[in-house]
Amino acid sequence: MPEINFFITRQTWTYIGKIIHASEYSIPKKLIRAWIHCPKKAGHPQSSSKKHFVTALKIVSPEIGKQGRFQEWYGLTHDESTWKEIFNSYLKKIQNNEVTEEMQDSMTAL
Repeated sequence: MPEINFFITRQTWTYIGKIIHASEYSIPKKLIRAWIHCPKKAGHPQSSSKKHFVTALKIVSPEIGKQGRFQEWYGLTHDESTWKEIFNSYLKKIQNNEVTEEMQDSMTAL
């Protein structure tokens, strides 16, 4: 059974794809490019939608840089089938890791 982080990552990946494939006039599409790069006030949560999106993007596609610059991943989203294929290859990698871990656990039990 997958961990909760998998479901969060999948939903975030899907949401980012929907935003990017929406019409040019949709508010979420306009806002996704409007990330502000400045420190937050002390005592405020250090989490943001940008941080959440970048975390999900880096989990699925590790070649995206630490800052998750828009130019680094926006090109991946142009073709919806490519966007889905990137996630499907991530899913296959996870499934292979789970099978490998199960095999290792069964071998150590012997």
